[in-house]
Amino acid sequence: VLKSGDQVPRWAETELQAMGPLCSREKRMLGLMVGALVLWIFGGDYIDAAMVGYSVVALMLLLRIICWDDIVSNKAAWNVFFWLASLITLATG
Repeated sequence: VLKSGDQVPRWAETELQAMGPLCSREKRMLGLMVGALVLWIFGGDYIDAAMVGYSVVALMLLLRIICWDDIVSNKAAWNVFFWLASLITLATG
C-alpha cells in the first residue's frame, strides 16, 4: 500500500542536487537515445531496427561513452544484444 507524503519528493530533490548537472558524456548518451528512438519509430522505411542498435553501439564507442572493456566485461548482455539484433534482421528479410 502506497501512502502519500512529502518525504519522497524531498528525498528525490536532495538526490538530484547531489548528482549535479548532466556531464557531457550523459548529454551525448541522451542525444543517442533520442536519435535511436526517433529512428526506431519513424525510420522503418529507411533503416532497419537492428542497424539502428548496431549504429548506436558503434557511436557510443566512437564518442567514448563506453569503452571496449565495458563490452568485454558484460559479455553475456552484449551476446544477447547482438544475437537478438541479428535475428530481428534475419526475420524481417
